[in-house]
Amino acid sequence: MSQMTKCPRCGAGNSIRRATCYACEAPLAAVAQRTQSSEASASQRFAAVLAERSRSPAEPAAAAPSALPTFYPSAWQLRRAALLFRLLHSMVQAGIPLSQALMDLQARVAQPLKGPVRAMAQHVSSGGRLSEAMRRHPSIFLEYQVGLVNASELSGSLPQALEQIAADGEAEVKLRQGIGLALLPVSFVGLVMLAILPVALALREPPPADQWTLTALSARYVTKALTVSLPIAVGAGGLWALWAAASRSRRGAAFKHRLALSVPILGTAHRRSGMMRFLGSLSLLLEAGVPLAEAYRSSAGAAGNSALTRELLRESENLHAGRGLADTLGRLRVISGPAKDRMAVGETVGKLPEALAQIAADYRRHAERSARYLPLLVQLVAYAVIAPLAALLYFTLVNISLHYRFYAPLKDLFNAP
Repeated sequence: MSQMTKCPRCGAGNSIRRATCYACEAPLAAVAQRTQSSEASASQRFAAVLAERSRSPAEPAAAAPSALPTFYPSAWQLRRAALLFRLLHSMVQAGIPLSQALMDLQARVAQPLKGPVRAMAQHVSSGGRLSEAMRRHPSIFLEYQVGLVNASELSGSLPQALEQIAADGEAEVKLRQGIGLALLPVSFVGLVMLAILPVALALREPPPADQWTLTALSARYVTKALTVSLPIAVGAGGLWALWAAASRSRRGAAFKHRLALSVPILGTAHRRSGMMRFLGSLSLLLEAGVPLAEAYRSSAGAAGNSALTRELLRESENLHAGRGLADTLGRLRVISGPAKDRMAVGETVGKLPEALAQIAADYRRHAERSARYLPLLVQLVAYAVIAPLAALLYFTLVNISLHYRFYAPLKDLFNAP
């Protein structure tokens, strides 16, 4: 257990590694001599972050790995990004300098990533930070990934951050594959329905003057397929393409984030995943010596959901007024009662970063459990939508069959005209 020092202004307990009080941001006079150099280094890095933030838009801070989708536009981008971070983590963990690792990665990554990786290597070689280089490629790197790398550079834990991002991407690839397999039988049922629908529509109309023949039925089937089934298939594909295109825009992504929080069951899982990232990021920044108010604002962007970020930032100014973190999050109703109590105890005893890390771990377990059941939930919802349509088509065919059996037998159906 780390030793503690008391704040001379508010009396809150702080780790001896901190230079300022996490509660009131007052300087701590009683700091151990053996930590002065590391704290000075952290202060310099944080000052650089503040200076850069004054020139660029606010960026998210650290995030914990999530088991839920983070809205990559396509599966190919997701796989490429996950592989990139996995390779980069392996090389940095092996002791290869970051700039050299990025240069070596140019020959290992896919063609669309070669240019961005080369630009990142040049930026890092010239003395820039990796998070700065990542922010210049928003189509490749998500906001929370940039924030996690930024916080890891501040706290000196870049290999761990790269490993977390790689694990996050690999978990999302696995989840998307599970959802795809779960929807495969539903898609097959839908295709069969589209193939049978022209038959039902053709037989519901009055038969030709010379009764049904195979040629007449085939001609009417083709007509119904071109006028009914094909437009339905094209319309469904067009809606999917429109949704994917809208997701690439800022407004479309914001709408998707709001929708993800409002959907029953799935919204709860996404909220837990976002809070997991937010609290894990906040714990990491507080450990690095960042003042609470500034760490809170940065960590809000690491939630990975713009709607949740705006919700968290509504009460951020209250931290400057001296209100505790537990009280602030409690007013927002984004954490449970037990989590709020644990957070309040952590503030009282001066172990807020440790308490936040434990709460984030609890949220991570909830998110992972939700992710295991998400493919089954999606499959059940899809069946709930398509089952009534399939039942309607089935009973329509039964009705047509009974009609022709008792009133108009298809005796000439398979006779050539």
